[in-house]
Amino acid sequence: CPGGTEPGALPASYIVRLHRVRQDDRDGHRERPPRREPSRRTRFT
Repeated sequence: CPGGTEPGALPASYIVRLHRVRQDDRDGHRERPPRREPSRRTRFT
């Protein structure tokens, strides 16, 4: 597949967009930083 211009191949950016959209549909919100990390840090300190 030289150049990857075949009809069956999709550009990486398109795949990344689809992946993000799928995650957005799951949570119903845009990507947001996990709230578990700050709590872990507070416990560690």
